[in-house]
Amino acid sequence: MQTSNYQIQLLSQNQAMKEYTINHALNKVSWLLNRAVIDFICELPEQKSEGDMYIIAASTQTFVEMKNKMFIYLDGDWQIIDPGERALFYVSGKKAFYVFVGGEWKGI
Repeated sequence: MQTSNYQIQLLSQNQAMKEYTINHALNKVSWLLNRAVIDFICELPEQKSEGDMYIIAASTQTFVEMKNKMFIYLDGDWQIIDPGERALFYVSGKKAFYVFVGGEWKGI
């Protein structure tokens, strides 16, 4: 089971490796609470740091059906996040806030 807004994995009864699941979820929550995205991009960058977060601006062959999804680099891998309706993030590359409404990111 996952949370409805950001698909954060929930613990299940008698789950093995509970500490990994809860630590990964808490790490994701801490970055999402920051509410800061680096920029809209078409391809994930080669240079990355823990916590880097981007929004895919357009679907390319590499990212078919990924338009408007968020990618965050956590625990050595890119995590895909479907933004929830009315998600609000500051996009530093655009120097503006964006809200996710009706399946699209809109500047405010």
